Amino acid sequence: MDIQSLPQCPPDRITVDSIQMNNYIDSLSASLSENTRKAYLRRFELFENIYSSMGFDARFEFVIGAFIKRHSGVDVVGRSKLNPLNRAFLIHYCRCFKDKMDFIKSIPKIRTVITPERNMPPRGVIDQIIEHSSEKMSLMIRILFETGLRRAELMHLERKNINLAINRLKGIGKRGYAFSVIISENTKQLLEKYLNEQKDKEFPFHYDHIKNQDHKFWYDLKKECRKMGIDEITPHMVRHSLGRFLRIERKQDLEVIRGILRHSKLETTKIYVMSGAAERENIIKKEIFGEEVQNV
Repeated sequence: MDIQSLPQCPPDRITVDSIQMNNYIDSLSASLSENTRKAYLRRFELFENIYSSMGFDARFEFVIGAFIKRHSGVDVVGRSKLNPLNRAFLIHYCRCFKDKMDFIKSIPKIRTVITPERNMPPRGVIDQIIEHSSEKMSLMIRILFETGLRRAELMHLERKNINLAINRLKGIGKRGYAFSVIISENTKQLLEKYLNEQKDKEFPFHYDHIKNQDHKFWYDLKKECRKMGIDEITPHMVRHSLGRFLRIERKQDLEVIRGILRHSKLETTKIYVMSGAAERENIIKKEIFGEEVQNV
């Protein structure tokens, strides 16, 4: 969709004038990546259709409400909730109308519900990926599982922050917090070999000539896993698998797991308690009720 082909603001619009609307369209070209810009333009067209159908003199909050109702969801008590992309679009849109920003930010996000059966693959699945994937992918998954690093933390790990003398990786993680993690001796040897092959590459795990490094990692993992007959695996699920392994198979305390995964709140770590409850119910169904259950 070409920006020039977008509908222009009519002169009689009350809440949003044409200068503000043109500023918004210009800002798309100036501050966003191509993919994000295309996504925002699609939502812009949807939003404008709602705006025009309600009349351009409609109160802005009413138009926002209609957009949310049509293109987002509700939580368990019926409150409107925005998925992250729709919410980000509206915030970006409202930068032209600063008095409306607090209204948008007050609408809660839709957060993904983590289900143990899908999002926490057992250790055996991780071992299978490590054993049968490519050399680089195998090393990356091995590091993720040993350290609990997030995808972006590994992808943007700098060579200067890899200290093989003491088996330690460090860097800046989520919300700008520093991290420092250790790796096993076996992983150190594999990493050392890999670094020698990468020569003086500043970010050893970066893919050459790729703009979105995080997405490329996810895409390659998904592709390699499908060859092994493993579906719906993401890099972040390796982190969940570590939490599951520590809690369910090694019976570690939640505070210990919280420290390893660097969760800011213990409530986040409690998802692995829910995982244990789900597995106990499956054991009851299988061993006591004699029912077939799906392996997790």
